[in-house]
Amino acid sequence: MERLTYRPVFTGTLKAWTIAHCKRHYWRVRGTMELEDLIQEAAVIFCLVRTKYKEVESAAHFASLYRRTLTNHFNDLASRNFLERVATSDYLAEHPREDQAEQNLGPMLTLLRQAPPALRQLVASVESGVQLNERKQLARARKGARRTTNGKLCTLAGVDASRVNLAEFASLFLEGADAV
Repeated sequence: MERLTYRPVFTGTLKAWTIAHCKRHYWRVRGTMELEDLIQEAAVIFCLVRTKYKEVESAAHFASLYRRTLTNHFNDLASRNFLERVATSDYLAEHPREDQAEQNLGPMLTLLRQAPPALRQLVASVESGVQLNERKQLARARKGARRTTNGKLCTLAGVDASRVNLAEFASLFLEGADAV
C-alpha cells in the first residue's frame, strides 16, 4: 500500500501566518532589511523546507517543520544583526571620524597646555584608560579605610597624596583661579 504524502503550497493559512510572523519579528532585523525582504526570506525558507522534507504526511507536520525552521532563521538573522551593530559601534569608538574628534577641542587643548604638569599627567592617565582596581576600593571601604577623591586622583597621576591636594588644585585651575 502506497503512503500518501502532503504537497505543501505557499498560500492560504500558511502564507497569512508567515506574513503575521514576519511583521511580529521585523523589529529584530529592521536595521538590516525591509519587511518585504523578510517575507521573501520566509518564502525562500518555505522552498528549502519543502525540498528537504519531501515526504511529509500532513499539513500540520509540514507547518511545524516550517515554523521551527523559520523561527531559527529569524533568530540567526537577529544574532547576526546584533553582532554587526556591536562590531560597528566598537569600530566607531576606536576610530572616531576626524570631524567629530576635532570638534570644539581647541579651548580644551589650550587649557590643558597651560595646566601644571601634575594635572596634565592626571588627564593623560585617565585618557589612556588607567583605572583603579575596584575590588581593592571595595575592600578598603569595607574595612573603613575610605579613599578620598584626592587620593584617587593622586594615584592616577602618580603623585603622593599626603603632599599634594590635586583635587583642590584641579578645581581651582579649572575655575580659573589665579592663586594656582
